[in-house]
Amino acid sequence: MRRTGETVFLGVLAADGRSMVYVDKVESGHIIRYAADVGDRRPLHATSSGKALLAYLPAEQRERSLKAIALTRHTERTVTSVSALRAALAEIQRSGVCVSVDEFVSGAAGVTAPIFDREGRVAGVCTVGGPTERVRPRVRALAADVKRTAAAISAQLGHRTSDKHPARRSP
Repeated sequence: MRRTGETVFLGVLAADGRSMVYVDKVESGHIIRYAADVGDRRPLHATSSGKALLAYLPAEQRERSLKAIALTRHTERTVTSVSALRAALAEIQRSGVCVSVDEFVSGAAGVTAPIFDREGRVAGVCTVGGPTERVRPRVRALAADVKRTAAAISAQLGHRTSDKHPARRSP
């Protein structure tokens, strides 16, 4: 993912089920970049990483998380209603990728794809994050890259695509 020129993160659902946490990163070489540390938490509803995790949680676990999180507004673009968040999650399941622009921090964008384990459960997410002005024009290319990378990591975890889970198929 170094070829994107942007910061790349691996994230997982935090133990509390109300946020996500970064577990690894490769930082961009650009002076202006999206920066976060391993161990940093981000809200599920206001980030591409969080929404991608939510979208692929088992339905019962997703509902528990939706009831537990506060839909706090971080910017004017933050999703703050459960119905809008549910619609976003359905779109993520359909497309296999989540794009977030200026939702958590104005001027920052992220593109995320889910990582699956051998049982087909979401194990984490792979995210490319950067300044909106650099990410927005390249969303399609970044989405393809992040989906390929997430699929490769999933395969290393033993995940195999199947017709039973069309939203979980590789691009």
